Amino acid sequence: MHYAEYKHTDPAVVRTLVDTFPFAAILVNGSKGPRIAHAPLTFRNGKAPVGALEFHLAKANPIAGDMNIGVPVTILVQGPGASISPSWFTSSFPQPDSDRSRTAPTYNYVSLIMNGRLEFMDDLALQAQIKDLVLASEPDSGWR
Repeated sequence: MHYAEYKHTDPAVVRTLVDTFPFAAILVNGSKGPRIAHAPLTFRNGKAPVGALEFHLAKANPIAGDMNIGVPVTILVQGPGASISPSWFTSSFPQPDSDRSRTAPTYNYVSLIMNGRLEFMDDLALQAQIKDLVLASEPDSGWR
């Protein structure tokens, strides 16, 4: 589950995960300990090789006071997951009475954890991000 060969930094993989599962947990270390907010994301080609993630929060959100330019931020995008039973490994255990004592259930999942530093968007970038969120979520005849 945590093996290096399953970790990706390919910008196309990162973008696909963000586009497919755009709702994320945003974490910062705040003045009162770890703080978490949730928000939809948009992916942008950015300064970093894997791109940049954009989100916005209301100023009234309790985490907003701990978000300043340059503050380290962790963003977690959680995709699907499922339990994997050792009984599924039929090639390793061909007989119904095969010894399965050296196996254990596991969990398979898709997630994206990105670390970076906060930057603030100007009004035009914020308007573009909101427009992209609306286009991704609303039908052509939807909200304007």
